[in-house]
Amino acid sequence: MLRTFKTNRIRRTEELSGSGWTFMPIEGSDVGQGDVTGLRKDDPFLGQAFPVTVPCCWETLPQFASFRGVGRFTKCLVGGGTVRLVFKGVSHTATVHLDGKILGTHYNAYTPFAFTVKDLPAGKHTLEVEADNRFSEDSALHVPNDYMSYGGITRGVGIEYIQNAYIEELHAIPKRAGSGWKLAVSMWIINVTRKELALKVKVILPDCPGAEVVSDVKLSSEGEAVISEELNISGVEEWDPDSPRLYEIIGTLQSGEDIIDDLIDRIGFRSVEVCGRDILLNGKRLFIKGFCRHEDHPMFGSALPLPAIEQDIQLI
Repeated sequence: MLRTFKTNRIRRTEELSGSGWTFMPIEGSDVGQGDVTGLRKDDPFLGQAFPVTVPCCWETLPQFASFRGVGRFTKCLVGGGTVRLVFKGVSHTATVHLDGKILGTHYNAYTPFAFTVKDLPAGKHTLEVEADNRFSEDSALHVPNDYMSYGGITRGVGIEYIQNAYIEELHAIPKRAGSGWKLAVSMWIINVTRKELALKVKVILPDCPGAEVVSDVKLSSEGEAVISEELNISGVEEWDPDSPRLYEIIGTLQSGEDIIDDLIDRIGFRSVEVCGRDILLNGKRLFIKGFCRHEDHPMFGSALPLPAIEQDIQLI
């Protein structure tokens, strides 16, 4: 699962999470068995591929309940063209290969990342993700402690098919303005071609009449641009805990007569202020109660499926 709502209607996306993956231990140690020297060369599990479903923490596999090291997750995919491989979380350091060629690395289990591949030949391809959960000087967790440093692909994986340009991010920040709101919108746009592009950018909130802005942007060869606009919003329902109203916000890119990309998010209109010792939500004093919740489950580790997350929310 990448998001709980649809983030694209123009951009073609596919979920790579689910079945069809294999996990193979590459190197490491069985902490539970006191083996700090690593897997033996004659270890029966070394180099053996195990079928898994992603998201997956390898600690949920009986043979690797206390394994700390490097594991390789592999999946065959079919596609072609310019694509983005999107990862919502890999614990803790990820190295990604496609057809044996390294795409890049990423550190931090709890932040998403993506790699763009241009002109991928149509057909079958092999995606490999090496996850490393070891303590090291390159890791913020390099001092051994009682924190469970899970290993694996802990959140969803997807593939996106990109045209000449795409929207990388869409940010929207509301600010109260009299009886209405001003919405500061920023959109990051990437040109994946080696030619200059002239595009029309549009931002709209479909459920807010008149909440629309259109502007023009020129992108240099393989260039990037940030578009910042401000919308005047009126007649919206404020977000609060008893009525958590969210509005859809849509950014689109248009080339000539064709809409070539879109990105959809959701936003709530609310103001938060600190007044003395009080926190004010929409101008009203808010009494805050909190819970300590870890993404840690006896069956799933930190790779919780949506029903397990929902159960936690229901309990809270």
